[in-house]
Amino acid sequence: MKKAPYLDAVALTDADRSLITIMIANTHPEKAIPTIIELSSWPIPKILVGRQISGDSFMTRNSLDDPDRVTIREINQPATIDAGQLKYTVPPHSVTELVFRK
Repeated sequence: MKKAPYLDAVALTDADRSLITIMIANTHPEKAIPTIIELSSWPIPKILVGRQISGDSFMTRNSLDDPDRVTIREINQPATIDAGQLKYTVPPHSVTELVFRK
């Protein structure tokens, strides 16, 4: 069996195509994975907006004593643009939602 890729993504749009949501999963237990996001015919945003769920490791879980070890955090950060390309580094063992508006 071939190795499965650590990074998986899906893109969704709304009915009038004014919004794109990209869901990215990084299943690598230790490595952040740099990506290039291509938005054909869409402007490259200056600010990345979305949400992300992650923890200290892929085995991290919430408990009664520590209910916030795995959390959903809001993403609202400057976009990294290099040579006209949108770059984003996906943290290890995380699921990220990025939302783009026209």
